Amino acid sequence: MDFGGDVYGSNRKARQGQFDEKRERVGVDKLAQGVDDPEWDVGKMMDNEDPTKALPRPGDTMSERSLVQDSLEEAKPLPPSQQLEPPSSMPRPRPIKRRARMVILGTGWAAMNFVKDLDKELYDVTVVSPRNYFTFTPLLPSVCSGTLTPFSCIEPFRHFCRNPKTGKVDVTFYEAYAEDISFVQQRVTCKSAAQQVKARSKPKPSAHPLPFPSEYIPLEEYDTLFHIPYDYLVVAVGAQNNTYNIPGVEEYSYFLKEIEHARDIRKRIMNNFEKAYLPGVSYEEKERLLHFVVVGGGPTGVEAAAEFMDFIRDDMSKYFPEELMLMAKVTLIEMSPRLLPMFSGAVSKHTRKVFKKLGISVMSEYAVSEIKEKTMTVKNLRTPRPYDEDEAIGKDRPAQGETKEMPYGFVLWAAGVGQVELSQKVLQKLREQKGRSRMAVDGQLRLLGTENVYCLGDCAEIVPKSIAEAAPDLWKCMAPHHGFFLPWDDRHKIVTQKTQTFAMAVQWLISNQAQLAADFPQMSPTKYDFREAIERKWDKKQFDYQQLKNFLASIDENYRSPAPTAQNAAQQGTYLADTFTKFRTKASKFEAPVFIEKWKGTLAYVGDSQAVADLPPDLSALTYLMPGGTILKVENDVQPPPNPSNSNDTEKIEENKTENAVQDASAGEEEDDLRVMPSGAKKDDKFICILGGNFSSLFWRAVYLQEQMTWRNRIITTFDWLKSHYLGRDVGRDHIHYS
Repeated sequence: MDFGGDVYGSNRKARQGQFDEKRERVGVDKLAQGVDDPEWDVGKMMDNEDPTKALPRPGDTMSERSLVQDSLEEAKPLPPSQQLEPPSSMPRPRPIKRRARMVILGTGWAAMNFVKDLDKELYDVTVVSPRNYFTFTPLLPSVCSGTLTPFSCIEPFRHFCRNPKTGKVDVTFYEAYAEDISFVQQRVTCKSAAQQVKARSKPKPSAHPLPFPSEYIPLEEYDTLFHIPYDYLVVAVGAQNNTYNIPGVEEYSYFLKEIEHARDIRKRIMNNFEKAYLPGVSYEEKERLLHFVVVGGGPTGVEAAAEFMDFIRDDMSKYFPEELMLMAKVTLIEMSPRLLPMFSGAVSKHTRKVFKKLGISVMSEYAVSEIKEKTMTVKNLRTPRPYDEDEAIGKDRPAQGETKEMPYGFVLWAAGVGQVELSQKVLQKLREQKGRSRMAVDGQLRLLGTENVYCLGDCAEIVPKSIAEAAPDLWKCMAPHHGFFLPWDDRHKIVTQKTQTFAMAVQWLISNQAQLAADFPQMSPTKYDFREAIERKWDKKQFDYQQLKNFLASIDENYRSPAPTAQNAAQQGTYLADTFTKFRTKASKFEAPVFIEKWKGTLAYVGDSQAVADLPPDLSALTYLMPGGTILKVENDVQPPPNPSNSNDTEKIEENKTENAVQDASAGEEEDDLRVMPSGAKKDDKFICILGGNFSSLFWRAVYLQEQMTWRNRIITTFDWLKSHYLGRDVGRDHIHYS
């Protein structure tokens, strides 16, 4: 049907007037972001499209071009009776709703579990990280010794950017550094972390030419800043080692946080052996080069020292003379009295026993005061005892406060947790974060001082809302009402305030502990034990409101944020993904339950094919997986004395008696240190201790295989372990895996 040129021109001019009026009303910026304005959607933009779209295209002929131009210049409106209107039944295009923009910083444990479990159809997900892979950090010590290749510990992140069901990419990833965060403009400033390989075309002349390693330099053409806007921001940038401003730590020690660190450590160990084997090297210099020092008695330091000693005993001894191998030694320095302070006392004692058998020197209650290029200074922190031994220094322990200088060939710093540069900027920007060592978040992992920014992992510290501030509501519920107490959910139905006994108050708190823990994580059974409260000397005849408030304040002071471990970071990522999936609006997210970590056990490899572990009591099925040779022991040292009137309070300690069994957990030196339970365990629960044995390392490996993200890494790790066991570790310094 021919509408005629006049009708076309009239309609176009009328639509152009509406377009100009709309532009003046909402502004250019709102027009560019029309989908953000509820009054300016895609459907209305199609009704007000630009008239320039009707101009002739380059392929039109001159006659067509002149006709269109004449119709635009000389068009006159028709009378209303001749103007055609579209039928009312014509469907209008539906407005397109934009998904909320989700920006995630980091590809560590917390970020990976968050991305993996998040419903990507609900959010427009963008991930920013300087590394495009996930690192399985618990196995990094095995890479240092060559037991595993680096490919066993890294998982390319882009594997998780693609939806396996639809085959489409539903996550945008940028390999960049997050330089800064603007909470007012809600955007992240990033800088490219892309690198290019610049290989030398002509090697330098040398009598013994060697392949030159590739050099990585940043791409200058992409070395610019760019901004990413967000509606929700998840900060999971992790942490770095804390040097405590000790001189020389940053310059001369190695860290173990990334796969690149493990490669450098392996190169340094191999290089020291090759240097010590050269002719003309003095005896003192050989001893120095082959002295490997690990600072930090936590899981990372203990496993690294164990892997170093296994590598020296099992592999390097095959290729170097015995005189040289007798000079090689490993020393571990720890400030606290025990190794593995977060484990139980029995595990700590067994670890020290294994280290003594392997020849690893343990310097407990020592602190490093300075590190130089070839020597380090250590300081004694306690008074010497008659049975003290100091194999590393070769003398008796010095007096308390005195220092000793010790030569070394390699130092691994595995002590302390510090914040990265981005976290330090956030701590300085927000008033609620001033003076804190980690970014403070509430029970729902929301950054204090913001509404749509979340922090999780090693960079976050949970600061829940105070339960003492809820004392008025709690007191109303505790007051007897017609012979019974009201539950926490009905706290608004009663206003009477009466005095009551402390036992009645504790009884109400215990009966409503699960409901209270949903709002106050410090009330979780894993965080507070009411058995300790009962033993306190409160007034049991009369318990008024002020006493209740003081008691609740003590519960707030007792709360400790989850430890910065991979286990807790993974749980936080899963929790936050579940929160964003179930509570889709910003207001509903404030109603989500708070995060409460669940302790699943702690493991560590201590060398000589032995592992130790503290496990929760609900893993009774392990008795079928762990045949004789490994101790499954129930620790109960920290419980209050049993009640003689109740025979059920008396617990029996069952123990598999093997050649590796410890007959009495409280026997031996440092008896007081054994009355310590693993961090995360409930004080009124039993827990299982695995103390070495022939099958303990198999259990340790099975757990880590299960924790791997994909079957790809599980298969690679399994074959690496089999290769190292039957064929030995790789002793090539400049192997392709480590170059």
